[in-house]
Amino acid sequence: MKDKIWGTTLYIDESNIQTRYGQFKAYTFQNLVHKGYIIALAFGDINNEVLYTRIHSSCITSETFRSQDCDCVQQLYGAFKKISEKGNGILFYLIQEGRGCGYVGKSRACMHVQYKEDKITTFDAYDMLGMKKDYRDYTSVKDICHILGIKPKFILMTNNPDKINGLTDLGFEIIKTETIEFKPNPFNQDYLISKAQTGHVLYEARTKLQKYELDLEKCKPFTPYHLEKCKRFIHIASYYLPIKPINNKIILSEERFTNLKNSINMEVNCDISHTKIPGNKFLIKATDKLIEEFPSLLCKPYWFKMNCFFDISTHKDVLILQYGDCKINPIVRIHSESLFDRFPILDRENRDKYKKSIQMMISHGSGMIIHFYDDGRGSGVGGAIINKKYGRTITGIRKDSRDYRGISLLIKEFVNPKKVILLYASEKSQQLSTQEFSKAGIEIEKLIHLW
Repeated sequence: MKDKIWGTTLYIDESNIQTRYGQFKAYTFQNLVHKGYIIALAFGDINNEVLYTRIHSSCITSETFRSQDCDCVQQLYGAFKKISEKGNGILFYLIQEGRGCGYVGKSRACMHVQYKEDKITTFDAYDMLGMKKDYRDYTSVKDICHILGIKPKFILMTNNPDKINGLTDLGFEIIKTETIEFKPNPFNQDYLISKAQTGHVLYEARTKLQKYELDLEKCKPFTPYHLEKCKRFIHIASYYLPIKPINNKIILSEERFTNLKNSINMEVNCDISHTKIPGNKFLIKATDKLIEEFPSLLCKPYWFKMNCFFDISTHKDVLILQYGDCKINPIVRIHSESLFDRFPILDRENRDKYKKSIQMMISHGSGMIIHFYDDGRGSGVGGAIINKKYGRTITGIRKDSRDYRGISLLIKEFVNPKKVILLYASEKSQQLSTQEFSKAGIEIEKLIHLW
């Protein structure tokens, strides 16, 4: 390393990650002004004169929660694939959610767009809320190249002309650009069309798809407010996320299931795998053959209500995803991720736990996922990196410093469930969360260990 700090960017450490596209070396950095992490994922020899490059901004909804209302996770995985195929390159992953305004700003815009049934664009909503269309800054990319001792020319994978201009203004030489585009779906088509109208190079967005239906009462936009008995949390926004069905298991009403089953028996002469779930609904297995015959099944996501909170005491976002009526005995999962889980890594343990949680909530009829916008059991990405490499006796970082007390009080004040079924992944997290739930007055009906 040429320097450990350059400009406003701090180098933390490096590690190797195994992905479905081969081994990448992850260099982790942190911006010393806004404290956001940047991960530079290198493949092959990055001292080459020309590097295939992707500058990628984080998107928690698609990369963590499996939401289908944008194309971010497809672009992320597509960039990993292209870089590995080319033999060398680098992907810069920046925590610049919502075009740099953060999830607080992004969630408010999404709430307004959904309420208006996509009759306004995300850019319209940003303007209406007093925000610029793009707050992103790429200065850290320049700092990182200095720290790594590289001066590459870029073949840049992007659809965004503003990103090209931003990097050129920093002195980078971009010798070529390649689009990174995927077919739209019913949930992101309007968003992609709005991006195309602002100059993004998107050809697939020209094809109009069937419009999805939200069979739930839309969330009416509101002014952010402090929770009455837990003032540290400000409720920012609520809207519905179309979460991609797990293992192609789709939810249908009894009427739609009956109509579909009758149509299947007549047209394709086959039965359908299904399970009855609460609310007079059916969970069916949508095979490729079934989807080919009935493409409207692609418009059947798991609709989870996303609630965004800002925690004044930690300056972080806390997110609650709700499914069904969560006031009686919902399944509850307190979920804190690793940023590395957003990448196409081979170790899918944490992702599988999230998927299992979703499946259990769908089958049960109600549930909540409370997301710590955090990492390293509360120590952050940097803490997770150095703990893994050096051990806690050397780093001096606690094994678990997550704020279960705050989360328990938030659940009690915002939802106030009569009792809950608590999912847990480790004995320590179970002990700490159970203790704080009890103090907050939340009864735990049952504990389930997630394997």
